[in-house]
Amino acid sequence: YQRRVRDLKLAEHARQLARLRGAQIETLVDTQLAQMNDLLKKKEDFKKQRQKIEIDFVLSKHELEIRHTEAHDTQTTTSWQDQQNIKNVQYENCLLYTSPSPRDR
Repeated sequence: YQRRVRDLKLAEHARQLARLRGAQIETLVDTQLAQMNDLLKKKEDFKKQRQKIEIDFVLSKHELEIRHTEAHDTQTTTSWQDQQNIKNVQYENCLLYTSPSPRDR
């Protein structure tokens, strides 16, 4: 009889231990799943942040190209205007020497 009682107690103890271990395993699995979900969310956030940085970089690069083109156009325009001013000054200040021709006498 005592052996039977002891065996029943051991069996009950083993079942309780298995339930506790099962609960611990479930808790551990739940914790691991929560951590994985957090990592996936952080990965998505990082991906969005990276895309925003890449877009900002492309826009900045495009803006620099536009500014460079505008600066080049301004220099070209200024150069063209300077050339026109030089031509005007040369034309306006040109003294044309003409001697009387024999036909004019």
